[in-house]
Amino acid sequence: MEEGKDADSKKTEDGKKVSSNAADDVIEDAEIVQRLIERSLQSRSVRVFVSSTFRDCQGERDILQRRVVPIVQQWCSALRPEPIGFNVLDLRWGVTDEQVKSGDVVGICLDGIDQCRPFFIGILTDRYGWHNTSKL
Repeated sequence: MEEGKDADSKKTEDGKKVSSNAADDVIEDAEIVQRLIERSLQSRSVRVFVSSTFRDCQGERDILQRRVVPIVQQWCSALRPEPIGFNVLDLRWGVTDEQVKSGDVVGICLDGIDQCRPFFIGILTDRYGWHNTSKL
């Protein structure tokens, strides 16, 4: 090992030192999340991405949309001195059959997640993944 080199670090393409220490990674991730939250608060708008399998989580998504979202929207609109907008990105209404057939769903979901960062709700159930039923 070269003298002066840290065995637990590497450099990015732009020459910045990156630690491979897990604690440093957590701190860096927390700082990124903090900046994203601050950006949302400055824009006075929060968008949350909702993720689940589409077929077996309709009830959970409906409860979220009908009961939880209106309460959070009310809280956000009551904030003073300025209210904050609150919206949920639920792709049940944003993906067309054509996009599904052309295989664009994953890209659309990833774009939605990126737009809503760091706000993400994952609904987990017994089912996972996608099953190609046309071959059954």
